[in-house]
Amino acid sequence: MQNHQLIRVDLIKHVNERGEPAEVIVDDMVADQRVDVDGVSGATNSSKVIKTAVKNALLQGVQ
Repeated sequence: MQNHQLIRVDLIKHVNERGEPAEVIVDDMVADQRVDVDGVSGATNSSKVIKTAVKNALLQGVQ
């Protein structure tokens, strides 16, 4: 976060099976300036996990 804007999301660790395609949603989050972006078809669970992790990090004030 910088000046109340989401400027970058780094996925430190994402354990997945077939969910790797969901990792692109972090780019959508930055572009749309919101966490609630569309998930990736075929990687729904990973999409949910990533969105939840980002939301939790923002709520905790992680920089």
